[in-house]
Amino acid sequence: MASLFDGTGQTTCNGQNSSNDLPFFGQSCWDDTGWLVTVTPGALEVTKAVWIIFVTVAILTLNILMIVVLHSQHHSRYLRQQPRMFMTSLACTDLAVGLFVTPFSVFPALYRCWPFGRFVCAMEALLISALFHESTLALMCVAIDRYICIAFPLQYHTWMTRKVCLTMILSSWFFSVTAYCVMIYPSGHYYFDSDGIQVCEPYYANKTIIILACTLFFFPPLIIILFCYVVILYIARKQIRTVYVAPSTIDDNIRQCSCVQEIQTKEKIRNYRSALTVAAIALGFVAGVTPWTMTQLITSVLESSPSSDLEFTVTWIAVSNSFWNPIIYGVLNKSFRSIAFNIIYRIFWKAQRPFDPNAIATNAHLETNGR
Repeated sequence: MASLFDGTGQTTCNGQNSSNDLPFFGQSCWDDTGWLVTVTPGALEVTKAVWIIFVTVAILTLNILMIVVLHSQHHSRYLRQQPRMFMTSLACTDLAVGLFVTPFSVFPALYRCWPFGRFVCAMEALLISALFHESTLALMCVAIDRYICIAFPLQYHTWMTRKVCLTMILSSWFFSVTAYCVMIYPSGHYYFDSDGIQVCEPYYANKTIIILACTLFFFPPLIIILFCYVVILYIARKQIRTVYVAPSTIDDNIRQCSCVQEIQTKEKIRNYRSALTVAAIALGFVAGVTPWTMTQLITSVLESSPSSDLEFTVTWIAVSNSFWNPIIYGVLNKSFRSIAFNIIYRIFWKAQRPFDPNAIATNAHLETNGR
């Protein structure tokens, strides 16, 4: 096997390329003769690898479960098509992290070298960046959808059609992938990060580019998300105060009118609770990703490097957010939780317990009425 550094010159001990201007690729696990060169991992390296394996298994298991539940016939009756599409896109993004990024971190975490070659390195640099920012854009799309649903309920089905939702999802994916393809592949600037993510990342020769990338890809979507949910909470609180109070008369016309009003009130409460759920997911994303983003910004401005332990910690807190969403959704949504438990029970115990839609309906009714 040829060395990873063939055609790019030799690499000096301080991590700089001695023969051209390409950024330092990183420590290869192969020597010039094609032999695998590794060292015995210590306790810290084993701990990091175990954590990465745990995160990977959690991402794969929980996001597959979330996709299955979201599209089950029992849960679909409690969630509109539009938010289900956006939540599925978000779950697929997180699932892709567990399929195509974190598994490649286990070996490098143990041996602090990159064994997979330049092509895989370039692909990892693209995926880790594109998927990270696609998660941000997916949460922004969910926030916009919930904002329109709460603020403009009469126009919601006209504005947020299936075609519009699909266009938003595909556009966010196209933008995320294209932006990093342009930044990474023409220049060939990527490197193996042996301290943080343990896979390859884009290399930015200019610190200003790092600041601009973090600022443009993180803060504008964050501002939109916060604006949408602040407005949602404000409007929802006003709507909750106008909940239906049954009239004392028994006139049939009044009763019929009151029934319609009651249905509308329950719909408003359901939308409000749905907005709170996805707001909690967005808050979890902000809590998980902000430490990493701020670390990148601060170290870029100060032109210093964080310690290896700090970089690993903030990076993998951000990555672990990929399995938080199903947990948050399950905690706050009773019908989702009931269906998920039923699926898990049938998978692991192979029980033929009959599924009771009435139980789910009862849970949803209690949830709608806030009991």
